[in-house]
Amino acid sequence: YNEVIKLDSKNIGAYYNRSLLYKEKGELDKAILDCNEVIKLDSKNKNAYNNRGLLYKEKGELDKAIIDCNEAIKLSPEDELIYNNRGVIHKEKGELDKAISDYSEAIKINKNYKEAYNNRANIYYIKGELDKAISDYNEVIKKDFKNENARINRGNLYSEKGELDKAILDYNEVLKLNPKNKLAYGNRGNVYKEKGELDKA
Repeated sequence: YNEVIKLDSKNIGAYYNRSLLYKEKGELDKAILDCNEVIKLDSKNKNAYNNRGLLYKEKGELDKAIIDCNEAIKLSPEDELIYNNRGVIHKEKGELDKAISDYSEAIKINKNYKEAYNNRANIYYIKGELDKAISDYNEVIKKDFKNENARINRGNLYSEKGELDKAILDYNEVLKLNPKNKLAYGNRGNVYKEKGELDKA
């Protein structure tokens, strides 16, 4: 890409692809500079804004990250991925209701977007809205039957609600999918203990 840029200093694709490589190498400042070049050459490039926003997020510059996501959404208001990304940044800022709003918007655009369901479920979990969290984990599992984390999280929620048999079913399902999942064994053991079934614990 360096050679392409030497030969053609206005090659948007080369700057963009080089920024992705820099990101992979952990050279975030260089990646941001390349995104800046893309935006200079094409001020309506939503991908450059979105990626620069994610780079700022990785650097912990969350306000700048939000500004870039806002710009990307203005340019592409039907892109569920950008709403999801902004939701992740809001969560990092502790703005949980704004994160929920963004994940909900992503789901409205794409009803099959399991990552947004999963992210929203995690926020509901943090907020103690257990039934809403379970409902979203149900959606994740419907769309991705082998999702171990969603099943463990749903099992934990059932456990918190006192629905211990349902929790055990989720942990059992995880162990069918992955017999080496230590977390599922540990959590199931805790539930058996709570039920007084000490031999099974």
